[in-house]
Amino acid sequence: MMFLHPYILWLLPLAAAAIVLYIIFRRRQTIVSWGATFILRLALASGRRQSLWKQIIVVALRTVFLLLLLLAFARPFRVWTQEQATRAFPHGPGTLHRVILLDNTLSMNARHGIQTRFDAARTALEALLVDMRPGDTCHIIPLCPWEPGGRIVPQTVSVPIAPRQIQSLAQKMKPVSGDMDFSAALRAA
Repeated sequence: MMFLHPYILWLLPLAAAAIVLYIIFRRRQTIVSWGATFILRLALASGRRQSLWKQIIVVALRTVFLLLLLLAFARPFRVWTQEQATRAFPHGPGTLHRVILLDNTLSMNARHGIQTRFDAARTALEALLVDMRPGDTCHIIPLCPWEPGGRIVPQTVSVPIAPRQIQSLAQKMKPVSGDMDFSAALRAA
């Protein structure tokens, strides 16, 4: 395991600060002897054992919390071997799988400047597809079915893909009238 900020590990002994502060500031008892305190001393002695365990648990939890906090700030990460990366990323360690939820409701026909919202989304989608690397996969999932009363069907794009195919795919996508089914779109994702 490697750390992004290993210099923070030098602060780990500070986690013992909770223990040191407990030892320094625990209550000092002053014993005053007087005749009627025999029963009171017996009651306090039994409560003292329970109180000691509670204090030990609280100090231990504080110490563990400080240790975990320092380790989190050190930001541990794992270095993958080639075999582990192949098992974890079956398409290769450099490939991406993107899922795009596309709002294709009629509200996307609203104009902002020269173009509609849907045209802006289509342009952004084309730019995203052009920037994909070989081996990348993209699923484009509409929020409304393309046909009225139909199902939400994701469109899969795998790279390499020609730029004219990207443009023809984007041109086929148009806003439709229908109810948005966000839960069906998420299930399709």
